[in-house]
Amino acid sequence: MGIKPFSLMDDELFLEYYHQIVAPTTMDRKLELVFERASGTRLWDSRGKEYLEFGASVGVTGVGQLHPKIVEMAAKMLEKIGFIEGTGFAYRVPVTVAGKPYEVSNAALADTILPLMFPGRALRDLRFLPEITGGTAINASVKLCMKANTGRRYFLPFERAFHGRHGYSNELTNSKEIQKKGYVFSGTVQNQVPFPDSYESMKRAFELFHRIPMGDVNAFVLEYLQGEGGFRWPNVQCMDKLLKSLRSHGIFIVPDEIQSGLGRTGKWFAHQHGNVAPDVVVVSKTFGGGICPVAGIGYDRAMFDYKDDSILETGWHSGTWPGYPFGTALAIMFLDIMEEEHLVENAEKMGKNLTEILQKYCIHKYDSRADDLVDYCVRTGYGLMQGLEFRKYNGEPHPEWRNVVLKNLREADPIGILASGAGHEKINPVIRFEPSLTVTKEDIDCLDNALSQALYKNKP
Repeated sequence: MGIKPFSLMDDELFLEYYHQIVAPTTMDRKLELVFERASGTRLWDSRGKEYLEFGASVGVTGVGQLHPKIVEMAAKMLEKIGFIEGTGFAYRVPVTVAGKPYEVSNAALADTILPLMFPGRALRDLRFLPEITGGTAINASVKLCMKANTGRRYFLPFERAFHGRHGYSNELTNSKEIQKKGYVFSGTVQNQVPFPDSYESMKRAFELFHRIPMGDVNAFVLEYLQGEGGFRWPNVQCMDKLLKSLRSHGIFIVPDEIQSGLGRTGKWFAHQHGNVAPDVVVVSKTFGGGICPVAGIGYDRAMFDYKDDSILETGWHSGTWPGYPFGTALAIMFLDIMEEEHLVENAEKMGKNLTEILQKYCIHKYDSRADDLVDYCVRTGYGLMQGLEFRKYNGEPHPEWRNVVLKNLREADPIGILASGAGHEKINPVIRFEPSLTVTKEDIDCLDNALSQALYKNKP
């Protein structure tokens, strides 16, 4: 089998060939970018242009690109073991990285992540289920809840939720029509709950609860801080009231922390800004250290009345890749880096700096009595998961402006800014800013400088 001489193609020809041979996904075919290398918070394209990565590859590179300890752990593991089915065999691999000994095993990973998910709870009351991606972990969490309460078949998500693109995860998703178009669903999800970012939204949520058979609802799967839906942050008091009401009906609380968890909001998990403990917590994305897919589910055994050993029979859930040694090793190293480098604390500190920067560009001049109405931005999100929502002078969404700013940021000199869109073009077009948790004040100042020029250059 021959290898095509891709190096002889220019970017235009390469992208043309790429789109001929690779099926469509979410990639914008008009985007003329081809990346060659990365380090820390930076990326370089094939032309040598440098970019500051303010999307962290949708939250995956939480400790930056190619963190030295992640790279060393990867190399050491590949000297020890390639692959073994982590759901079929136990393994424990001793590895030393930067002079520190580690045990790589699913037990060691569970022992580390569960106390972070459920602070104050005894380990004997908790369990960890390894998975491979965010979507498969959501699917597994739905199956877990079904096993815990066989008499309840319905699940509730928020409006504009995003939990994945296949199986139950796609049934829970409702942020864009393209994510649902053409598929047949099981009927597990019948209703969506208004997101409680205001007392009015909370009121609408409680009105919904009065109209549906709450005794048939098994679990509420939620993004405490919505991602694809537009980086929406709740009113914490309203969220607490909503979750307490659901809990009073015997409904399991299942935070999807795939994007918002593992330090991004200045706490280990976004739901920890509130006061309602979860039954199940789902993690993924940055869990693999920015190198490989790793996901996991933590659950409170109380949801099974501590009878999960008999209820979850051997074979109830499994897979070839969940809990594989290489991914487990990088997840263990990721958590150690987070602790040693105080990255949760850095996220809190840098999140405040990011808030200051973005708030400068949120000039609200809409007033029915004003003579000069202007388009404006609204800051959304929290911590190192924030965005700018683009609106016309009359409050209508302004996706054209958002798209121009995204392009201007990429083309900024001397350093481009890589960010991505979120929200719905006809409802809440947003640019998301979620840098690596290693981000510095200098990086945020670089974003500030780029935004000051990008917001009004070629504005539609």
